[in-house]
Formats: sequence, structure tokens, C-alpha cells
Amino acid sequence: MAVFKGPRATRWDLVRDGALLALMREHEARCAYETLARLVAEIPQQGDRAVDRLLEILRFDAHIRPFTAGKLGLDPKQMDFLYGRPLTRTIEVFGLTVRREPDGTFLLTTVDDRERRSVK
Repeated sequence: MAVFKGPRATRWDLVRDGALLALMREHEARCAYETLARLVAEIPQQGDRAVDRLLEILRFDAHIRPFTAGKLGLDPKQMDFLYGRPLTRTIEVFGLTVRREPDGTFLLTTVDDRERRSVK
């Protein structure tokens, strides 16, 4: 039995605000999972260069959420709908984990295979 017989509405279909759509497009361009996967794969060869680029993406993702809520007066709970789950949580699917330090910086480390779990 097919649940959906026709096209489904996406967040892109539901959001009409031009400024918000521009922010969503920018986030999509900078934070694509394809980019994350490529950078994670480059860590053995590129080292700190790939890690620095990953951290830059994580910082952007963490910044755009409160920025959007504050500037556009949106409920912070809507950010997962607009941008997907925070990359600091979903990065685990790539075998990495992020810890935010007291000074606001991110520490990126590997997840031991025993501790790896699917992101819900």
C-alpha cells in the first residue's frame, strides 16, 4: 500500500518569506551532508585543514539558528524544521562527536565504534 501517491510538500513549499528562504538556501549550500562526508573522508590526508573546515560548518550551523529566530522573531523550536537537526548532533553519523567548550568553541573528536549510535 502506497502512503504517498503524489508529490509531498517540503519545507521549501511551505515557507514563503523571501529572507527566510535566502537563509535556508545559504544553510543548504554551506552545510550539505555531501560536503561533510567529503571533509570527513579527507581528514586522513588533509588533517587540520579538513577539521578546520568541518568546525567552520558546525559554527555556521550553530550560529544561524539563534540568528534566524532573533532577527525574524521565530520560535527557536522551528529551527529544526527550517534547517534540519543541528549538525552538532547529526555529525555522529560520520563517526565524529562535538563537545562545546565553556568558551563557546567546539571540540571535534571521533566516536568509538562501541559508542556509535544512529541519530534519532
